[in-house]
Amino acid sequence: MIQSSTTRFRAPVDRGYSASLPECRGPAMSLLVNSSFSPEDLDVLRSALDAWCVERRIDIKSVEAQFAASAALDLYQAGHDSRETLLHALRDRRAA
Repeated sequence: MIQSSTTRFRAPVDRGYSASLPECRGPAMSLLVNSSFSPEDLDVLRSALDAWCVERRIDIKSVEAQFAASAALDLYQAGHDSRETLLHALRDRRAA
């Protein structure tokens, strides 16, 4: 469940899993309010984002990483639901 008042995306509390992505704000965030991500979804998102940041030597807390996190969420919901396909889509998006 996404909590719009914080920068954390959390799975249901009873599963005891917590993962966070960099803070994302703006119009795209409002589209995610009714979205739900499983721990596995968050693992894919975070793994692809981490790899993307390492490739570009970008700090995960930077503004550029925040934009990439927002793009990753959009791409994931558009069907890029594995680490490899999501990372490839992030690379292609930045190259365009």
